[in-house]
Amino acid sequence: MYDLSKNGYILNGVHIDPANKVQVGEKVLLRRMIILRPGDTLQIPGTEPVFTYIHNHSRFGVKPPITRETPTSDVSHLRPVVFPKVLSPTLPSLDLGRWKIFNWPLGDGGFGTVYHTEHADIHLQVACKSLATNDMLPERINAEIRMMEKLDHPNVVKILDAFYEGKEQCQHLILELVCGGDLFGYIHEGLEHGKWISEDEVCFFAYQLFKALRHIHGRGIVHCDLKPENILIYTLCEYPRLLITDFGEATTFEDLRMTVPSNTSTQTVYRSSPQGGTFAYWPPEKIKRALRKTKLSGLTESVHGGLGERKTTLAKSWWNEEVKGDIWAIGVVLHYCVSAGHPYSLGDEPTAIPLQSRRSNNTFRTLHASPLVPSQQDQEKESLESVETEVNESFKFPQEADAEDLEQYRPPQKLTQQGRLQQVQKFDEAVREFMMKETTEWVPRGAWAGFSDSGKDFINSLLRNHRERISVSQAIQHPWLDEKSEDLKELYQQQVLRGAVNSAIRRGQSSS
Repeated sequence: MYDLSKNGYILNGVHIDPANKVQVGEKVLLRRMIILRPGDTLQIPGTEPVFTYIHNHSRFGVKPPITRETPTSDVSHLRPVVFPKVLSPTLPSLDLGRWKIFNWPLGDGGFGTVYHTEHADIHLQVACKSLATNDMLPERINAEIRMMEKLDHPNVVKILDAFYEGKEQCQHLILELVCGGDLFGYIHEGLEHGKWISEDEVCFFAYQLFKALRHIHGRGIVHCDLKPENILIYTLCEYPRLLITDFGEATTFEDLRMTVPSNTSTQTVYRSSPQGGTFAYWPPEKIKRALRKTKLSGLTESVHGGLGERKTTLAKSWWNEEVKGDIWAIGVVLHYCVSAGHPYSLGDEPTAIPLQSRRSNNTFRTLHASPLVPSQQDQEKESLESVETEVNESFKFPQEADAEDLEQYRPPQKLTQQGRLQQVQKFDEAVREFMMKETTEWVPRGAWAGFSDSGKDFINSLLRNHRERISVSQAIQHPWLDEKSEDLKELYQQQVLRGAVNSAIRRGQSSS
């Protein structure tokens, strides 16, 4: 349930005011979103009727019990068994400090399950991601936790707490509750009704994603696995708030520096082949590194001052490469938002999907946020300005390495995993073919009909080779975003910071 009222609601006898943001530690969250479980009671303040929620199993279904004896995938046996009994909301909950984990799964994956959870004191609903650590490196999970703890942005899923159960070999991550699914599902749900995402909405997506990317990179972190499945929808409506999640493949500048060999007598350094991430969102330089070793030579002669400076110089070039990789991935994501297909010719373009006329791009002229009282306007203006001017001065690294000192050679590399090699080669060929195309050749052409030249130029500038690809700051200043900056700021304040959902842009209705 998503509450848009001003007086809130009474859930299980407790009055909840959605207008008040909740602070957990140093992080502030909205509390408009709640999940109702069977037996929950709901009452409107000032009224007598009390409603009891009954789950419609025939419509919404119910997940089977998650046990090691009944796996639902080839890796489901790796999931932790938090609640081994039959699924039921009446089963005892698990108390972890101030958090109460309910036996009510919200979703599951190969290595874990997400449970409905609540803060015992302030009745804030959140999600608990429970991961098995017996087959996963604890260091990897801990690294993900440390990185997420550094991040605090409206477009990044917030981590609020973490617990490790040694006896059960289970790691619990307490996360911000997000109920709108992911961007992949959002795109294809619209296509099922013959509707494409409008250009203005894609523009708003780009605005949010690059604000988040500026924050993430500003904390010395690169995501390394950006894709529609790792971009969540806060609540299902048009022009939704996006949140980047899943930092399992992320890395930091210091992590990259630690991978540089310590042998100062070696003038040639090979960077290892990439393993993580998703092939379809790899930039061309990463694909090439997977196919052929990348050798950086001449560094001993050009770097003076010993091992420390040499390792830093190499790490700078690798950091810049990973940063540009995130930017490429956002380009692929935005292309997918427009066309529902990858830029590359992989045979997945939705040419058979019936196409209605693209929704008109007059959203910015028709949106009107709900009136705010002066004190609330000042508070939200201050909140918006703090996000706009956010810069983390604590993360610094030296100036970019001189390109002349980073000459690249790519001798053949033997890869034993033939299937993986063939898949990477497929993407390598597809990316090369795509980069030679003009924007007028992007497919399916019907999806790009009416899309502005400025918008195409923006996406195209994200999908260029490493040296020509624009930076995060250049993306934010691109005319496609800059010309609509005031409208984007207003929409961001309404949809993201305040959590409003304007009735004119509910999912499934025309925005014209």
